[in-house]
Amino acid sequence: SATIGGKAGSGGTSGDVSITNSATIETGSINIETQELTGNYGYGIYAQSVGGGGGAGGSSLTAAVSGGGKAAVTAGVNIGGAGGSGNSAGSVYVKNTGVKITTRGDFATGILAQSIGGGGGAGGTSLSLSGAAGSNAVSAGVNLGGSGGTGGTASDVTVINAAAITTGTNLLDQLYGNNSYGIYAQSVGGGGGAGGEAITGQVSLSKGVSANVGVSLGGSGGSGNTGGNVSVSNTGNIQTIGNNSAAIYAQSLGGGGGSGGRVINAQLAGSTGGPSVNAGASVGGSGGTGGNSGNVTITNSGTITTGTLFDGEIYGDFAYGLFAQSVGGGGGAGGSTINGQLGASAKTSVSAGVSIGGSGAAGGSAGNVIVTNTASSIRTYGDHASGIVAQSIGGGGGSGGSTLNIQATGSTGKSVSVGGSVSLGGEGGAGSSGGNVTVTSSGDITTGVVDGNSVISGDFAYGLLAQSVGGGGGTGGSTSNYSATVSKSG
Repeated sequence: SATIGGKAGSGGTSGDVSITNSATIETGSINIETQELTGNYGYGIYAQSVGGGGGAGGSSLTAAVSGGGKAAVTAGVNIGGAGGSGNSAGSVYVKNTGVKITTRGDFATGILAQSIGGGGGAGGTSLSLSGAAGSNAVSAGVNLGGSGGTGGTASDVTVINAAAITTGTNLLDQLYGNNSYGIYAQSVGGGGGAGGEAITGQVSLSKGVSANVGVSLGGSGGSGNTGGNVSVSNTGNIQTIGNNSAAIYAQSLGGGGGSGGRVINAQLAGSTGGPSVNAGASVGGSGGTGGNSGNVTITNSGTITTGTLFDGEIYGDFAYGLFAQSVGGGGGAGGSTINGQLGASAKTSVSAGVSIGGSGAAGGSAGNVIVTNTASSIRTYGDHASGIVAQSIGGGGGSGGSTLNIQATGSTGKSVSVGGSVSLGGEGGAGSSGGNVTVTSSGDITTGVVDGNSVISGDFAYGLLAQSVGGGGGTGGSTSNYSATVSKSG
């Protein structure tokens, strides 16, 4: 028999988004009578294009039992359905020439612009259970996990701003404006779907020959897709006061590759008068490759301030002045394999297996990063709040899949008991390259707060950090093998 899970559908594409604004924008307000603030999640401008995600592949389940006076045989092929592909996101363009944008609540960014590719769907799991009992009993099968879907591409994101932007406020000795960026521009490639698992269980019991034969393959992970270019040009002054509230945050991310499907194989063969044989091959699914990220550019001439000293407390941790980053997608990890075999017979008993961990995939390369700052000053107050951060980071390779093999064979007669296996850990994927990073800045940069001779805040708050980092290679998969053979006289 053959059982196949259904293939999932692909996600739909999203269109381009364009906003041109010349008016003043304010979100959030303070009720004087109740002294309550409204405006959480009150973005000034929100522009987003999101590609549809792929559907998950259908699982496949087979359960077969065979019995007979002479011979009992079960045989079949079981395949999980493939995950659907994520689809592409459109470009996003925002031009704001208004006088100002003011937001007051938490999670209330001044301008948010995003293009996000749809994620690939996961491959379907394949589960096969079979049993045979008779004078002679044989269980045979092939079990394949479904492949993960490919992620969708993300498009370019462009923000041009001339307005003054202010996020956050204080009310009754409480500060608002955490997670409220001045400008947040991002392009994210869709991640690949995970490969489906392949799970097999076989039992054969007889007075004569008992044999289990099977091949199990985990589904391959889907590839991540590319992130687009991100460009921010700002001439307005920007002030944020909350934690995790960078003034300008521009980022391109390649989609991560999906992990390969795991394989689990269990076999039990027993005979009271003939040989028992377990033979199986298990191969973990390979990981999907990471997607490349695009170029990131920030051009700024507006004065930048993040964080504040309020009621004796410093706010503005992780609130960068200018943050520009391109990161290649990480390669997917290879699928692991677990193989267990138990054989017992009054005559010859044999267990033989091959287990191979799935290969990790290569990471995606990162784009170039360029920051040009001519503002008179950049001022940050909190910890981990660098004035300018410019990074290009290549995607790391996925780790190889591990293997675990456990075998036990026993013979009560005068024949031999044999156990043998080959176990190979999966190969790690290659890391990819980081791009070029260029920073030109002519304004003053001040981070942290000093009171007399004491540093009050500013830990890990660099004035300017420029970095290009190649992705690390994935680790190879480990192997573990445990075997026991018992024979009365053979």
